[in-house]
Amino acid sequence: MMKPRAHLIYNIVAVVVFTLFCSACEVIFINPLPVAPDAKPDERLEGKWHARHKIEHKLDVQFESGANMLMNVSIFSEDKTQNPVFTMTTVKIGKRCYMNLKPTDKKYENKGYLILRYEVEGNQLIVWMLDERK
Repeated sequence: MMKPRAHLIYNIVAVVVFTLFCSACEVIFINPLPVAPDAKPDERLEGKWHARHKIEHKLDVQFESGANMLMNVSIFSEDKTQNPVFTMTTVKIGKRCYMNLKPTDKKYENKGYLILRYEVEGNQLIVWMLDERK
């Protein structure tokens, strides 16, 4: 259960999907990380997150439960209207958590998966993206 204050103000640090739309350096995988048959979506992600990290424009990311163990990922910004932008499964490998993101746009849906590492610490979501230069 979230603290009442968390409902009013999300203290979020998110290096997220905004990078996907502004950068051509994302690493795309042909296949997602394997999801265990008994895996469930990470309920800690559900809800709307306000991104804050060197982002000049307002950006909110919303995670909602979907069908077949998927989550829908919507992005709300000044210039983004199509939602959900991704469907997602979550995977835990050891102590690390990952997002398998598949674009919903017909133009990109067969291009592959974006895999992001993430942590939820209290009411903060921290996301890391792979860099093709490293």
